[in-house]
Amino acid sequence: MKRIWIAAVCLCLCIGFAGCAAPAGPAPREPAAEEPSPAEEQTQPEEPDGDSVLLPDIERLREGLSELTDLYVPTEITMDSVRANAGTYQKITAEQAFLMIRDIENAAVVDVRTQEEYDAGHIEGAVLVPNESIVDAQPAVLPDKEQILLVYCRSGVRSEDAAKKLLKLGYAYVYDFGGIIDWPYDVVQ
Repeated sequence: MKRIWIAAVCLCLCIGFAGCAAPAGPAPREPAAEEPSPAEEQTQPEEPDGDSVLLPDIERLREGLSELTDLYVPTEITMDSVRANAGTYQKITAEQAFLMIRDIENAAVVDVRTQEEYDAGHIEGAVLVPNESIVDAQPAVLPDKEQILLVYCRSGVRSEDAAKKLLKLGYAYVYDFGGIIDWPYDVVQ
């Protein structure tokens, strides 16, 4: 009986000491001067629940992804890259559309929203061709089927639909850059 009792005490001591042992992995770092001492930590309130602790990390992740995305936006658009995509639906960013407007003379900006939305504010130089008006016939304001068309709407839904309809009508270079809500540049009224 005495051996069982000694074994039990030893087991309890081992379990107790195991909890105090340093975890496997990298060595713990020394606390910085501005970090509170263990005694001060006990008097400070508990940290918020897991959701609020994660928010700064999510924001840092978004910033990092934004920086990575910025790396892949070209600084110029060439006619060779445009010709390579002839006859296919192309989704581009507002930044890429801006570069195309700036760098390519034959680019037309096409607003496929309603007249009221257009009047409230549109991209400078944009022609209005409401999505609902694009059916079976070529829009009169877009006579050149070889012209580069940069299509947008409010949020990106109608611009995708309109871009695909324009391709079916035989336009060769149609680019959808989504919605004006994502356009970071000036608009006119």
